[in-house]
Amino acid sequence: MSKSKSTKTTASGAAAMATTTSRVGELSQPVRRVIQNYVLVWFDANFDESDDDFKKSLQHLRKTVASIATFTNVQEGIVFLNAIKKEKIFMIVSGSLGQQIVPEIEAWPRLESIYVFCGNREVHEQWARKIQKVKGVHTSIEPICDALQVDRENCDRAMIPISFNGIDTLFMYTQLLKEIFLDIEDDDTKLIKELAEYCRLQNDIDEDEIAKVEQEYHDHTPIWWYTAPFFMNSVLNCGLRLMDVDIVLRLGFFIRDLHQYIDNLYQEQQSNKKITTTFTVFRGQGLSVEVFEKMKKTEDGLMSFNNFLLTSENRQVSLQLAREGAATNSNMVGILFIMTIDPTISSNSSIPYVDISREGFYEINDTEILFTTHTIFRIDHIQPIPDDHTDRLWQVNLTLVGNDNPELDKITSSLREEFSCSTGWSRLGHILIQLGEPTKAEQLYKILLEKTSSDEEISDYNQQLGRIVQHVQEMLKKSSSFRTQILSSSTPIISSDDKDEFTIKSISGGYINHSFMIKIKSQENNDRSPHVFFVKINLNIHAKQMFEAELIGSHALREVCTPLIRIPQPIVSGNLYEIDNYNQGGWFLAEYIPMTSTKQKKTDEQYRRFAQAVVEMHQISAEKHKLSVNSGLFGFHINNFYIHTEQENAWNSDWCSFYLEQRLKPVLLRMKCDTDFINSYNKNMELILLCDRLIPHVP
Repeated sequence: MSKSKSTKTTASGAAAMATTTSRVGELSQPVRRVIQNYVLVWFDANFDESDDDFKKSLQHLRKTVASIATFTNVQEGIVFLNAIKKEKIFMIVSGSLGQQIVPEIEAWPRLESIYVFCGNREVHEQWARKIQKVKGVHTSIEPICDALQVDRENCDRAMIPISFNGIDTLFMYTQLLKEIFLDIEDDDTKLIKELAEYCRLQNDIDEDEIAKVEQEYHDHTPIWWYTAPFFMNSVLNCGLRLMDVDIVLRLGFFIRDLHQYIDNLYQEQQSNKKITTTFTVFRGQGLSVEVFEKMKKTEDGLMSFNNFLLTSENRQVSLQLAREGAATNSNMVGILFIMTIDPTISSNSSIPYVDISREGFYEINDTEILFTTHTIFRIDHIQPIPDDHTDRLWQVNLTLVGNDNPELDKITSSLREEFSCSTGWSRLGHILIQLGEPTKAEQLYKILLEKTSSDEEISDYNQQLGRIVQHVQEMLKKSSSFRTQILSSSTPIISSDDKDEFTIKSISGGYINHSFMIKIKSQENNDRSPHVFFVKINLNIHAKQMFEAELIGSHALREVCTPLIRIPQPIVSGNLYEIDNYNQGGWFLAEYIPMTSTKQKKTDEQYRRFAQAVVEMHQISAEKHKLSVNSGLFGFHINNFYIHTEQENAWNSDWCSFYLEQRLKPVLLRMKCDTDFINSYNKNMELILLCDRLIPHVP
């Protein structure tokens, strides 16, 4: 990160971020992709995009938190905030809007800190000092950026992924996951380039940071990168916390590089000064109340830090970090971990740790100890720490656990045998299926298929994708919400009796979605034919929104085209299942129309009328939603999806302009920047060259 002197910026003006798009329509939430642990939301009713102060403010902020969403409309901002389930929220708010909305939302668990950015500090300090999460009232952007940098570090520290034996299924696979990450050999140079392009596409990281990693990765040690104030640590933490396949695949090389460097340095430090006696290290951090409750239930049991673990020999510094973790958010507690380390266990079980005092990005006086990833401890004791400022400060005593621990060895040995037939990333897919996360497993195998040319691997990955389809079928049968919505949305003839005959048959032919035919025969009406439906399933994280859009679009298309062509009656769409209260996957239910052959072909006139009906549908959409006083616009009142890519349907004067602005340009941009998209067409270089020739000529 640049350490050059910054230009003074005041709170006299601001504007909506250029990368923030306004979305129209009836979808439940806007689609966004965040690959770090936090987002910054900025409220101001008087944004002005042309204002120089805003431009400078935004430039400063994006050096600290690149993912910024801005709002002038309070209600739209509240909807956006409600959609954030997995990240922490930092907020900047103008004085006038702050008085209006902060008291309403300051108790939200995801909201971490609030900064008031105004022109009159004295006036707004009067109300702001009463709100615990307001960390400052400022008239310039620089102190806010400095405070956000501290917030970032505390947030990443608090959100280190942790799992507990007996509570979290993930704990069972801790050691296997570690072995997967460390055993895979990849081409670092190629993967660094892919990581950079991926980060650019997400628009969640400052370009200077991306370029620095891309150009200088081999100029510094992995520990230097891990401790530097760049995105590597934060994105890795987010990826491992969410088991995000995209991130983990792209940072697999860094996990391996960092572990190997720690292991080599451990051997070197031990040979120079071998430590044989037990010692103690500390770690202070915030922890959500939810995770802390799990920890208390696991006392005297095992827990795993599912990332690299940074600790300190300085108790007071660690205690202060624990206090900061509990300072403003009542949904967080401050934890002081006191860890007892037996060097013999570490040596015998290959759990390397190193003193990074002279290895990291910062020059520090205290000794900091970095442990390799997925280190396991026993929770010995949990007790409150008396403190004058908070009653949410706790001490947790841990002891390092080795591979010879009977409880751990029993779990790991059994799972190694179960997954002995698979290796590398394929083994990770098996584990994801066992964890009940077919979305991520499917995503992983599709990415692996695009990357491999091995017939054996292609066969293996396709076989695993087949297993996922079977898993989805079983999921449908067991999904009470799916069954309930079918029964309530289709026809009253079907009963809600669990004894009703409910059969599912896979239908081939689709690549984007899994397709099935469902037959439901009521036990109360044996003489009737079963009710037959068509259902599409998609395991992608945005599938619910994709099918919501398809449901709306299908109704509109059916309304104008039914006399010309038979379109299946759309019925309902919904969530497939939920993991940690975060909706994953979706389904779309429609009328089932059997395929029949016909010798009667459509005439040119019928096709012309059909095309005209589609045009009318877009005009009707504009008029119905009062988006234009004339009927000459071409577009649609909601956005739709192509595979998992949201397609903007903004209004244009004619279909040619629409096609250029809303279809051709976005596809060309994706072909230019999206590594996965390019890799999927890497055998057709003519397509890539065509893209290069077309882009300069697109206005």
